[in-house]
Amino acid sequence: MDDTAYSEYMRELKNCTILSGEEQRKLAVRAQSGDSEARNMLVKSNLFLVVSIAKKACTPDVSIMDLIQEGNLGLMDAVSSYNPKFETKFSTYAYLWIFQYIMRFIRIRNPMIKIPFKKNEMLRTIEVAREQISAEKNREAYSSEISEYTGIDEDVVVQIEKLHYKISSFEAPVTGDGKLTVGETLEDESLSPERIFFKEVEKGSVHSILNLLPEKERYVIYYRYNFECDEKPKTLREISSMLGVSAETVRLMEIRAMKKLRGYVESTELYCA
Repeated sequence: MDDTAYSEYMRELKNCTILSGEEQRKLAVRAQSGDSEARNMLVKSNLFLVVSIAKKACTPDVSIMDLIQEGNLGLMDAVSSYNPKFETKFSTYAYLWIFQYIMRFIRIRNPMIKIPFKKNEMLRTIEVAREQISAEKNREAYSSEISEYTGIDEDVVVQIEKLHYKISSFEAPVTGDGKLTVGETLEDESLSPERIFFKEVEKGSVHSILNLLPEKERYVIYYRYNFECDEKPKTLREISSMLGVSAETVRLMEIRAMKKLRGYVESTELYCA
């Protein structure tokens, strides 16, 4: 965990007010009519919820701040799609969006087995449904219940769930005599010329996509993720001083930029497919 960044972020959240369900509903009504101030207030009032979910999902291999960033993207989408007429509190509704974004990030960041995009999306939908049903009924969800919840045929639910996989140790034996391990069967790609080439292509693509952002948002991403190759990424406060705005404004600019970048990447993937 990046203790410094996390501690700084939590200090900034002290200024965020946690609102009641009724207060959030009123903000949602205003946000639905296009009130950007209400939308921002609704986001800020649920930032602690994102942190809570991210902490539960965090592992030594994943940065807590990365999970919080993804969870914030899910929270923003929840604000956009929430209807005040829903018979549920906004925080309950937002939980599913935040959880889905965080779990998606973890799987994309550390995939052990490549699963086709559409099946991966369906698997995530099923897992979110399973989580919600299990929480409500205090037991494991049945395939029939998941099918009813998601609208996915029960036979398809069963087949998609078979895509789950277990992680084995590199030292786990493959043969009966134990002389061959999982690690010894894996190809060493560390010096692959093809891998080096495509890595350079990736870098060029990232810069091309970044150039699609508005100037200030591009500026924030460059310094937050150290594209200038300084000793360390700049903090929200450092960038806010450079731009002459508040640290909170910089944070919201970063969230908007990341959401746009995700949209650019996904639209490109769909086009290529």
